[in-house]
Amino acid sequence: MRLVSAIAVVAMVVMLPSGETPDLLTSASVTADERHTEVVVFEAGRCVACPQFRDAIIRPYFRSGRGKTLPMHVVDFDALGTAGRALRQPVTELPTSVVLRGGIEVGRIVGNPGASRFLAAMDRLAAPDS
Repeated sequence: MRLVSAIAVVAMVVMLPSGETPDLLTSASVTADERHTEVVVFEAGRCVACPQFRDAIIRPYFRSGRGKTLPMHVVDFDALGTAGRALRQPVTELPTSVVLRGGIEVGRIVGNPGASRFLAAMDRLAAPDS
């Protein structure tokens, strides 16, 4: 019976329209560690630029020094929206990469600036004093 309930909750979360945030997902997604810094990339299957961004930015990012120390999570915007993340403004273009510290936005990059500019921006945005 518990397995059936868990499956129902997952199905409900995936079918939510973007922007809606169920309390369960919100409380589970925000980290309590204020120093925890991460990159969240919002993309979607309907996004024409997202596959190119994945090839040009995401794959090289994981091979870079920054990619080994600053976690990156790719989120399907159509399925989860921005649930559980305290953003300064809504995500209006895809892909959008947001740097979060303790679950709160400290900076973002909209679109595909190219790998070297993206990595330089990540170094700047992820610095402890940013």
